[in-house]
Amino acid sequence: YDQYNNKTEDLSENWNGSNWVSIERDIYRYSSAPEITRPIEGGILISGQEDTIRWVGGIEGSFIKIKYSADGGSNFELIATGLSATDSMYLWDIPANLFITKSIIRIEREEYFEILAESDTFKIKPLIITKLDDNGDYISYDSTDWWGFSNDLDLWPESWWQNFDYTGIDPITNRIYSPWQGDSVFAKASSSDHPDWMSFVGAFGVNACYAFGYPGLYCSKALLLWAALKDDWKGSCFGIAISNALAFEKKADFLQAYPSFPNFTEPFLVLSDTSVIKVVNELFTHQFGNPHTLYYEKTPNETLNDLRDLLKEDKVPIRALSFCSNDPYETGGHTVVGYKIEKDTSFDFIHYIYVYDNSYPNVLDARVKINTLANFGFGSWSTQYAWQNWGGNKDIFLEDSAKTFLSKPLLPKKSKGMSLFVLSENDLQILPSTQTTPLITDSQGNQTGIGSLGMVVEIPGSYPLIKKNGNSEPPYGYSFPTDNYSVVMTNITADTIDCYLFTGSKSFLYERYGATQTQTDRLFFDGGVSVTNPDPEQKTVKLLSIISDTTSADEKLFLFRSINLSQNDSVKIINPDDNKLDLISYGSQKNYQIELNYASSTGFGRFLNTGITLSQNTTHKLVPNWGDFADLGLTIYVDEGNDGTIDDTLEIQNQATGVGEEQGSLIPTEYRLEQNYPNPFNNSTIIRYSILKEGIVTLKIYNAIGEEVTTIVNEVKQPGNYEVTFGTEKFTSGVYFYRIQAGSFVQTRKMILLK
Repeated sequence: YDQYNNKTEDLSENWNGSNWVSIERDIYRYSSAPEITRPIEGGILISGQEDTIRWVGGIEGSFIKIKYSADGGSNFELIATGLSATDSMYLWDIPANLFITKSIIRIEREEYFEILAESDTFKIKPLIITKLDDNGDYISYDSTDWWGFSNDLDLWPESWWQNFDYTGIDPITNRIYSPWQGDSVFAKASSSDHPDWMSFVGAFGVNACYAFGYPGLYCSKALLLWAALKDDWKGSCFGIAISNALAFEKKADFLQAYPSFPNFTEPFLVLSDTSVIKVVNELFTHQFGNPHTLYYEKTPNETLNDLRDLLKEDKVPIRALSFCSNDPYETGGHTVVGYKIEKDTSFDFIHYIYVYDNSYPNVLDARVKINTLANFGFGSWSTQYAWQNWGGNKDIFLEDSAKTFLSKPLLPKKSKGMSLFVLSENDLQILPSTQTTPLITDSQGNQTGIGSLGMVVEIPGSYPLIKKNGNSEPPYGYSFPTDNYSVVMTNITADTIDCYLFTGSKSFLYERYGATQTQTDRLFFDGGVSVTNPDPEQKTVKLLSIISDTTSADEKLFLFRSINLSQNDSVKIINPDDNKLDLISYGSQKNYQIELNYASSTGFGRFLNTGITLSQNTTHKLVPNWGDFADLGLTIYVDEGNDGTIDDTLEIQNQATGVGEEQGSLIPTEYRLEQNYPNPFNNSTIIRYSILKEGIVTLKIYNAIGEEVTTIVNEVKQPGNYEVTFGTEKFTSGVYFYRIQAGSFVQTRKMILLK
């Protein structure tokens, strides 16, 4: 009885007069039949690569052949023949582009055509994004899975963004957008700002962006972060890549999380419409929640290996691929879907990552080359179709798994129980105006920012924050470990510049109007923020501090306007604790306006006063009465000489008369003409001005060559703050000037009309 083949044989005719040949053969075959140990059951081999078939046991001196089945054992194709049974292994050059979920390896004894062993069922696939259908067969990612829209203006057309009227009704609250909260963020916002507020709210959540569900009450930290991030639209590639990854890997979850997105059968048939724009730009905004600090330091070889490990899986947990320019003079970031890896046919150290690049969707073989031997064995990268100057030795990495973007984003190292926008005490983000050349220096003299040789990143633990939008532009900010830092901003190209700083539970803002290209702005951070004026011109600056409670969503806001700094003067704000603020002056006497906001689960308070004098070399220690919402009060302890001794106490009167939709009456202390907003503008813009005394006020518009084109104000005005809307139906695109005259006060500002 042949137990191996499970059959009975008549062996009498095999007697040769000296021994039973067949009987010896069958007994040995039964006791020493080979057993296949690789591939293992359910394992995956990669087509187009070499892998090892292993077995144990075998008949010494006999020869075998190896076959594989692509259909679960019905049919077999030859792999190799004439192998020694006792070799125990064979290096298989697996054919390319095999997609098999029910493969079997078979070993046959060549001289007797007998089956000696079969493996358990395993799988074969290339290094490519795959998933399984209902039958358990592979579906591979290809160009039909790409969106039918690309990273162009179809994702930010005027017909879409003109619907964002930040002087109109907020669809979340059904009330007018607050014109004053968070330093009048909405009043200064433009309809074309990207990302829009609704995308920001969609990404981070209503509860994070609105305070305690109070009608019309916003989270000031959220407003400040949005103000720091928003800019002109330059691309939405990050949102396109993430949405595309979700659509392939987790279509049902994606459509459930974003029900406004059109249900689709073929992704390439999905074109850009309002529902697509909404979802893509919301996902684009997720990148500002977590800057993926764990991935920035990956070498090109590490990223290649990370992607290879992902692509070896059945149902690939897709992670979008981002890369940032290594050119110090051309910074920028981009995000694509890296969906396949192939090795160069001539050089084993060259690998290609095939990508779906939404900025170049017609390039079907777009790919990134990785040279694994370059950069002392850490690898280098370059693109083979676009972004020709971007490659180098760093800044190519995989984003978080696409499925994480179905949830609201987190900020880096956020502690449990804190407000969503609270950072770790060890993290500092500095977001200087992109209309300047910023350079940040630490206490050891190391520098990060834009230097004379372009981008430099010398400060240990620092890295630039770069928008992944497929565009070349400066970083929107920089991340640092907490320390003392000097911030210098030069080469100013805008009338208004600012710098935002976020650390732990505290947020700061520095802002200045009337900036010119030859001026320099100097800030210093040491837990508080100080600013010095090195220029001969007097400067008027604004400083803001927000304290976010570390265990709740309570917020305390201090805002100082119209602080005048003469040359070499400086002023500093610092929070000695979570309830107070010190305003420290070094140099000549200054005047300032102050606003306080307090939001908690039990109420909201607002305080305004426009006429406080800060003597030379003096500290004002501000101690608000936060708990009295009906009459939020302020006590100022005065330290003359900054020597730590309290010399006087001031009780400051609240001039605000209302909260919510009203701005509160405020008697100005000076004539002032504000910069119009939005600027540049399209259909209309708003001009604000302040009148100190009753009298005739004229506000006129002039074209670029100085010709008066219209008068929009010509009447007697009482002291107060005013705003007027300038409509542009009959005007063409170009530069215009608006000029106010009130008594002896005359001021002119520039605005830009774009149609």
